[in-house]
Amino acid sequence: MDKEAFLKEIAQYSDTDLETIIETQKDLYSEEELEIMKQESLRLKAEKERILMEKMPKEITCPKCSGKNPFSDDKCEFCGFDMRKEKEKIKTRIAEGESAEGEPADGSPSKAEELNAYRADYRELDDKSAKEYLMFRNAKNINTIKNCVVFFTVMTIIGMVAGAIMAIVALSKLF
Repeated sequence: MDKEAFLKEIAQYSDTDLETIIETQKDLYSEEELEIMKQESLRLKAEKERILMEKMPKEITCPKCSGKNPFSDDKCEFCGFDMRKEKEKIKTRIAEGESAEGEPADGSPSKAEELNAYRADYRELDDKSAKEYLMFRNAKNINTIKNCVVFFTVMTIIGMVAGAIMAIVALSKLF
């Protein structure tokens, strides 16, 4: 087997592709070729991890107390919050091509920005717009309250009807 030719052949594959080939196509390759693919897969994974770690921020902000902590810490040094999930979120965002803050690395709008483009921070608006924004936000709360009132009114009426039916059935058994 020509090792250099085989390496050129598998150079087009990612670490995940190589793992899939190793798992599903063992009978098509020799032990030597499988070993070369395993080594190449490990090398690609290590390279991917190295690049990922270079892009990691030096500090992480605690989502609970907003304290700045070294990225290497798993717990907030101010409030003790477990930041492992937050660190995993950042790693996932960076692996998907976004910045640590969740913004795409190429400067285009993030998914969150696209989804929340219609929302506004009323503190940044002029007085008239802020009042209008708060009025609509309160109207949304009022609509929720109305829905609750309707639900409980309907449930009360259903309970009263069910009680009346049960009373009629009980009275009819007496006579």
